[in-house]
Amino acid sequence: MKELMRLHSAGATVRNSSPFAELETPSSDESFEPAELRHWVFPSPGAIYGLEKSDEYFELCSTVPPKIILALFGEFNWRDRITAACYSAALGLNEFEAVIGNLLLKSEVCFAGRGYCVALASFNSKDSIAYLEKYLEYYLTQKDKCFEQGVAMGALAYLDRVNGTDLVSTKLELWDDFVKDKENWNLEDNISDFEEQMKSVKKLRERLNVT
Repeated sequence: MKELMRLHSAGATVRNSSPFAELETPSSDESFEPAELRHWVFPSPGAIYGLEKSDEYFELCSTVPPKIILALFGEFNWRDRITAACYSAALGLNEFEAVIGNLLLKSEVCFAGRGYCVALASFNSKDSIAYLEKYLEYYLTQKDKCFEQGVAMGALAYLDRVNGTDLVSTKLELWDDFVKDKENWNLEDNISDFEEQMKSVKKLRERLNVT
């Protein structure tokens, strides 16, 4: 029971079985004391909005070592992982692209997926787009798994606007089938919400002088 409670607190609210279970992702780095890692976790890790307005977030982003970010990705906890994804987006750390893409596909903990999508969209590379498409192609067929499909569609729509592409239209049939029994799922809301998140990332990058 204690282990189940620990997993639930970490964000493993659903036992996700998928074809991506064997993808390589970081493991916990025991060379760091838990208190040391906690120092770098955002106070409100789920709130991507308004990061650029917080001096505390700015200070953390300005001083975080890459090895800490990798260690946070290795923690089995949504708070650590979404923080690491936000660091990667704000600092343009595309060296973590494969780590983030694999974590998105594996979808081990809730909430963190929104951070992965933001980071991948901020990289805007061929590979990051491929991760988002692969995620949608599989998880839009999993009607009982309400994960971050809406966020990923918002990310793809954002990249379509930036790149002059139309990838979202290739996923609409899957999307419509996925949401037909989900009254509160709205693609327009997902797209506008994601645009606002990316505005925050852009403003934080400007403040950090990250191109």
